[in-house]
Amino acid sequence: DQEQPIAGATLQLLSYKAWTEDSGAILLDPEHKLHGFEESSTLTGHFRLEVPVLSSEWSRFRVRPDRFHDSYETYFDFRNERHEPGLTAGIRDLGVIRLASTGALMGRVTDSQGVPLADVEMDVGSDRSNTFSRSTRTQQDGTFILGHAPIGTYALKAELEGYLSGYMEPVTVETGRDTTGMDFTLKDAPTLQGQILSEIGVPIEGVRLWGWPSTYGAGAGGTTDSQGRFQVSLPQDEPYTLSAKKDGFESWNDGNRSVTYEPGTEGINITMNSIAKTRFL
Repeated sequence: DQEQPIAGATLQLLSYKAWTEDSGAILLDPEHKLHGFEESSTLTGHFRLEVPVLSSEWSRFRVRPDRFHDSYETYFDFRNERHEPGLTAGIRDLGVIRLASTGALMGRVTDSQGVPLADVEMDVGSDRSNTFSRSTRTQQDGTFILGHAPIGTYALKAELEGYLSGYMEPVTVETGRDTTGMDFTLKDAPTLQGQILSEIGVPIEGVRLWGWPSTYGAGAGGTTDSQGRFQVSLPQDEPYTLSAKKDGFESWNDGNRSVTYEPGTEGINITMNSIAKTRFL
């Protein structure tokens, strides 16, 4: 944002089944099965990505700079007018891409016995419910670096299944600086336990349960086993509502937040009614 060239930024062009296996494309986004090509910006900030013509109608272009500059992403798409026009053979000049200056947050997450916790999701935002799509996960030793964070004072949240979520505020993010000491100790999460039966007393497997805290923040979910039993781990130590859904049955308590269950409640018995079906020949 100060018109200084950014060297060493990673440039990627990705798509789904857009190139053949022998085209040189590599798997850059395993989660979404996206293959593509990758280059780095030069000392003067310039870059050139030269790729085979796509067989797909869309592609994603993204810039991943150092943690003290914001990332950038855009789509080239023949199907959607809100995106950039789809890529064709020839040169597409993207002009100057300006990246805002950011800061970074560093810390470590452990459990109540001091054991490092890996794969904890770390998010920065204005409160528990609103984050800025700036997230990372902890390493095997429990450490994390959350880069590309916008400048200002925010909250930092740590979440891992089976543990109460961690929450810290205020957290100050400064330009071009690592804010250190963002350490969390996560406690074991309380649970809600029970069983779901049909109207004739048969256990129902595969029911999806979901709960919301009585205040605001993170939801929690679970699925019944072959005996209709469920256990929902609560990320916040407060009463939660519950709802249940499964195809072929009427939804249970959907949208009703007047009934709540205290953390640690066991023996919750739920009855779900089958939906009547008529077959026409």
